[in-house]
Amino acid sequence: MSEKSEKIALIQSKLKAFAIHLGGSAAIIAVYLALVFLVWYPYPYFAIEKVWEVIRIVVGVDVFIGPLLTLVVYRAGKASLKFDMSAIIIVQIAALLWGVSVTYSQRPVYAALVSDNYIFSIVAASDIDSATIVDPELKTSLWTKPKLVYVKLPYSDEEYTRIGKENMAIGRTFAQYSQYYLPIDKVKDVVIEHSVDIQARMKQFDQLKKDVTGLVKMHGGTIDDYIFVSIEGRVSLGFLMLRREDLQVIDALLE
Repeated sequence: MSEKSEKIALIQSKLKAFAIHLGGSAAIIAVYLALVFLVWYPYPYFAIEKVWEVIRIVVGVDVFIGPLLTLVVYRAGKASLKFDMSAIIIVQIAALLWGVSVTYSQRPVYAALVSDNYIFSIVAASDIDSATIVDPELKTSLWTKPKLVYVKLPYSDEEYTRIGKENMAIGRTFAQYSQYYLPIDKVKDVVIEHSVDIQARMKQFDQLKKDVTGLVKMHGGTIDDYIFVSIEGRVSLGFLMLRREDLQVIDALLE
């Protein structure tokens, strides 16, 4: 075989190895992303929690860097090929496991509306003890999407102040008091009563008026078919757009 033919054969074998590696990696990442976007962080929670930084690292290592390294190192019959490919795959697996671990443990399992301020707070899986959940309807699992709950605190003003100070010292919030969780549909009237007067705010802020009008047009109906409630994630603030009829999450307006 001539030198030119050998080079062509080498390039072809490299491209084939690259394609196989890329296809396998992409298939695995597709499953991971489906789990993230459809179950753990369905819209608008993905936008609220802004987990793109973690996903970008996983996708970068597993879909781009890994197959590209294969393209560089692959050569049929190479003495160190098995070691080289094993090292690449180990790095990819490590990146994937890290990404799965972070996105799973930090996934929003509840958006908790606390009775002291009527702002939804995102509660991550790592911040909650599922054993303290009283209502079986509110239990979560690997396949559970985030649930809206109401936190009905039983404390007097004096107790609330004292416990609040203790919480600040240990980094805990009342939104994590899962023993007081109630399904949101059981306090529908309370949620509607304490929702944001979005129409009054629209009169104050032109951009907000455009955004709300756009969402209503997108989802149908009139503005009276929806309510807006403040929400705070770990890295963002905004409003949840809920359907007035059943308090289902429809969309969100975020900063």
